[in-house]
Amino acid sequence: MKRRFIYSFFILMITGCGYHPSVKWDFKTFYKPAENPVLSADSSFTFTDPIKNETVRWQRADVFNPAAIVKDNKVFLLYRSEDNPAAILGGRTSRIGLAYSGDGIHFTKYPTPVLYPDSSRFIQYDWPGGCEDPRIVQTEDSLYVLAYTSWNYRVARLSIAVSKDLTHWEKKGPAFAKAYDGKFLDIWSKSGSIITKKVGNHII
Repeated sequence: MKRRFIYSFFILMITGCGYHPSVKWDFKTFYKPAENPVLSADSSFTFTDPIKNETVRWQRADVFNPAAIVKDNKVFLLYRSEDNPAAILGGRTSRIGLAYSGDGIHFTKYPTPVLYPDSSRFIQYDWPGGCEDPRIVQTEDSLYVLAYTSWNYRVARLSIAVSKDLTHWEKKGPAFAKAYDGKFLDIWSKSGSIITKKVGNHII
């Protein structure tokens, strides 16, 4: 068995070494442009929180953990933002914002978050910690699927939302809610990715 594994691994290595990409590039060509950081926290962005019914500076503390996708020849970033710099990590509310760019460097932010805790039935998963760490893909029929973390200060759960335009999202709830009769619903899961394939010039 061990000998068979070693032989298979050797064949795999030989096959892999024979692959030659059609475009030559390497990591030495990367450099940091002067425009860094391309996104920053900004306390001037306000939003009426639907749960507290008050105005919050929803990206006052941090912006980070973005997911990128190309739409209409622009780069769109969905990014995690946090509201309270005075609170310790894990004691803030996260919301997901949206920004777009024509060159991948200079971004324009939408004024309000596009995914956040609300008074829907998913409040039990999203509040008070919020919606975090987006990962985005697109289906063959152009529906956007977002995997994100729902954080209620007790259990982090990988959740799903869908959209046709990147701005209006429909929450579907925890990704593993029904798997194995709910066995994984209350077990930590986060930062998930969805497997894709390339069809033409699109990753779906």
